[in-house]
Amino acid sequence: MNLIFITMDGLRRDRIDKVPSLHALAKESLFFSGLITAAPYTIASMHALFSGTYPSRNGVDAYYNMFKFDKKFKTLAEYMKDAGRVCRADVINDSVLPRQGFDVFEIHDENKDNLAERHCRILEEIKSNKSFFLYLHYSNIHTKLIRDVQKPYNDFTKEFFSQPADNEKRYDSYMQDCEAYLKSVLDKLKELAMLKNMVIVVVSDHGVSLGEKEGERMYGSFVFDYTLKTFCIMRVPDVLGKEVPWQASTVDILPTILEVFGMKRDEKYEYPDGSSLLTLKKDRTVFSETGGLGGPWPSQKAHNVFCARLPAAKAIYYKTPGKWEFYNLKNDPKERNPRNRPSNELEESLMNSMKERYHI
Repeated sequence: MNLIFITMDGLRRDRIDKVPSLHALAKESLFFSGLITAAPYTIASMHALFSGTYPSRNGVDAYYNMFKFDKKFKTLAEYMKDAGRVCRADVINDSVLPRQGFDVFEIHDENKDNLAERHCRILEEIKSNKSFFLYLHYSNIHTKLIRDVQKPYNDFTKEFFSQPADNEKRYDSYMQDCEAYLKSVLDKLKELAMLKNMVIVVVSDHGVSLGEKEGERMYGSFVFDYTLKTFCIMRVPDVLGKEVPWQASTVDILPTILEVFGMKRDEKYEYPDGSSLLTLKKDRTVFSETGGLGGPWPSQKAHNVFCARLPAAKAIYYKTPGKWEFYNLKNDPKERNPRNRPSNELEESLMNSMKERYHI
């Protein structure tokens, strides 16, 4: 089987229904709808996904650590390359993915290139390879956010945070281009008769702020659910579609793909943090971490905001001011009522797991 992996950069989980082709693909695929990103910004998120390891282990634990990926972890592209596949990527910039394993690593101009046309052309080109892995990065949500949000506002602009309805309407307007892009790619796969032997993976790397929390106009500053909630859609030939709603992490995607392709973990490399989603039967405790370029506690050289999450509870630690926050997600899903100490055994367990993982 061949593999096409598409990242819809910055697509919130709660907008899947607004992209008809994506919604339809989810219905015929394994739809892991309860995933939490390992990091709420692209560079750390994608290195975690491609290695199955959290940023605090793999070295890409800050915006300025983009080229510090630890090669003791084997990447998805390396697994595919070692299995005899031609590996090609088309990405938004040269730091978004670990390069090792790729035969071709191309960078598109997010402001000029028509990604639907560009990626359909790449499909035509790669079809001549009997066995391949193709990574495609849909970056146009990011492009529009830079234009419409990052440039005119800062993380504390009152105008932005006082108009959530306008922010939501603007973000929803981006979904039309998402649909046009994905429909073009899926139609091209059908036209080229490539679907029969093709695993298609579509993910979102992180969500986006619509003005929920002052101090974060886009993403990457905090670890609240509006940027953490993501998804993975995995279409596997001859496997019936179903939704798997249990909570898990994006570090679990690599082990899942390896199982789908019948690949064993390479024991010459360190063990990943993730495990396959194919046998997921209950919620897993997951971790996320970040260090923003902006926000109230910018930290470009090392992550300084950490969290552990279960569907009913979340613990957050802010290293820079040295404070804890705890949330009852069942009663407070919008995370509006923080407490500075755990109120039950579940929250205390999350706090202790963070202390152990992050040496707090």
